[in-house]
Amino acid sequence: MNEGYYVEQYNKLASYKKELLRSNPGSTVEIKTEMVGKVRRFHRMYVCFAACKKGWIEGCRPLIGLDGCHIKGQHPGQLLCAVGIDANNGMFPIAYAIAEVENTDTWRWFLKYLMWDLQMERDSSYTFLTDKQKGLGIAIAELFPGAEHRHCVRHMYNNFKAKHPGEGLKQLVWDAARSSTRVWFNKHMDELQQLDQQAWQWFQDKHPEQWSRAYFRDTSKCDILLNNLCESFNAAILPARDKPILTMLEKIRMDLMVRMANRRVAAQKWTDMVGLRIKKILDKVAERTSCYRAYHSGEHEFQITGGGDNGSKHAVDLRLHTCTCRRWQLSGMPCVHAICAIRSKGAEPAMFCDDYLMPSSYMEAYNPIIHPIAGEDDWEQVEYPIAPPPYKKQAGRPKMKRIKEPGENKLPPPAPNQTDNTKKMPRTYTKMTCQVCFKKGHNRLGCPITKAKKAAAATQQAGEGSSNGAQQTRKRQRRQQAPKVPTSIGNSGLRDQIIKSRRGWKKLKTMEGNQGANGGASSSQAMHEPPTQSSQNPAAKKAQQKGQTESEWAGF
Repeated sequence: MNEGYYVEQYNKLASYKKELLRSNPGSTVEIKTEMVGKVRRFHRMYVCFAACKKGWIEGCRPLIGLDGCHIKGQHPGQLLCAVGIDANNGMFPIAYAIAEVENTDTWRWFLKYLMWDLQMERDSSYTFLTDKQKGLGIAIAELFPGAEHRHCVRHMYNNFKAKHPGEGLKQLVWDAARSSTRVWFNKHMDELQQLDQQAWQWFQDKHPEQWSRAYFRDTSKCDILLNNLCESFNAAILPARDKPILTMLEKIRMDLMVRMANRRVAAQKWTDMVGLRIKKILDKVAERTSCYRAYHSGEHEFQITGGGDNGSKHAVDLRLHTCTCRRWQLSGMPCVHAICAIRSKGAEPAMFCDDYLMPSSYMEAYNPIIHPIAGEDDWEQVEYPIAPPPYKKQAGRPKMKRIKEPGENKLPPPAPNQTDNTKKMPRTYTKMTCQVCFKKGHNRLGCPITKAKKAAAATQQAGEGSSNGAQQTRKRQRRQQAPKVPTSIGNSGLRDQIIKSRRGWKKLKTMEGNQGANGGASSSQAMHEPPTQSSQNPAAKKAQQKGQTESEWAGF
């Protein structure tokens, strides 16, 4: 590893900052250093391009995901990121920073720059989604006291599962998180309390405003429960995280620049009124409208009833874009009840989506451009030497992959391949079928019927007492004392045995022929006989032996 190359890149950070500000006016690039004796050492760095600022403010929903990941280079640290969500439910990177550790101080420093860049004045209209990082909750509460703060439900459930495992508890926890009304949330929590009192007690210090849709605000028009936005960004920049600092920053900038350009081109090919992902969600939800029926109440109001006399009932207002199930208000997309009412009027459900999901918002987010920069040789040189942070060698081989949580070890089953029938599904995702009871989930060895038979046989054998054991011992002794039948090929008793197959007869004749050849080789007559054509040609000799064997078999 070239240590001088790493040090040289830190010395070029000031020139790199000036080149970014020259090519992308309005961007924010801050480098924080600290003096260690007489040496100026790198401490932190913050980058937010003007295109990302403008794109998020004008075209994205007011939701920000925050996360951090490890830098795996010569001088390790933490890479903090802020990611938004666009009109097609895709990630929209906003800003990123390099810090020494992940704590309250670094997150407070990062969020101050972010708040200034995004002009976040009314904190009550913003939503933050995090994984409960160290000190992040404290920093958000200090800088954005009125903002909504959600926690990733998957990370919360992994902590819950460590003390309270079980499929029944898992289903109730996720049902409570997905509940869109407080009535259903309380029902699922009551069921959890009846099933396991300690598991219910575990949630008493967890505010439902942070993990259940029933208590989410409807200002962000996003009902996601997982922080997959930041996870996707961390996975996208994984190849750059083990590079020197300047190479890493350039790879991230290039990825953002190309990504925004590709999104602009893709948006021009849209044929629907909403994005492809939003269209798939609407189509999937619309498949369940056959279970409901719409009754007119007014020009824009409908009563939606489910099947049967005791079916569910919901009130839908197409003018206000509301439904009593609250799914329309939370996500910005019509729920199944709203789609039923919309179709009764002969309208298109995509027309009733929120403005945040429209193509106009998508184009406003990706219209700004991250401009390219000049080569390193053409940068304006800035005499501001920066030394790298103190190097701390980690024990063992450098880890290139993050440690997965218990719920991530199992991969999802692969999608079925309709064109190639030769590929089989991995054994991990196949369920075996028992050949005894014909049920799935076990084989014949693990079948309850087989186990019951074995247990009955063992009980019967144990009930016979010592007499059965003594009888088995006598049989074993008689088998050991019985004279063994000689197995030599020359034994005449072999011809008296019943030959059951043609293959057995051929094998017998071959072995007898080999024995005769060995015996005749010791006689002087065989030694003085002149070699014949068959003896010199192995193939002819083998054919001659085969003919003799066939004739003897026919005579037998």
